[in-house]
Amino acid sequence: MDVKKIPITIDGKECLGEEVSFEPIIEPWCKYKLENGMIIRAKLNVLKILKGVDEKGEQVISENGEPLYIINHRIDLVTSNID
Repeated sequence: MDVKKIPITIDGKECLGEEVSFEPIIEPWCKYKLENGMIIRAKLNVLKILKGVDEKGEQVISENGEPLYIINHRIDLVTSNID
């Protein structure tokens, strides 16, 4: 199967983004209590992961030696009042 690659810029580097399949292992909710008693819950949901690759399909590495990725995500928020 041919993997779709799209032009992207990561850390000022022009490269291609190759979609990577993934499976969520755990997506926890974080809870915060505000001084007025309101509870806010937040959860990060990853929608798509793109791996930075060069024209040959090789992984692009940052100046720090780390592989480059872009994560498309959304944050879900829920509020409630405990009073």
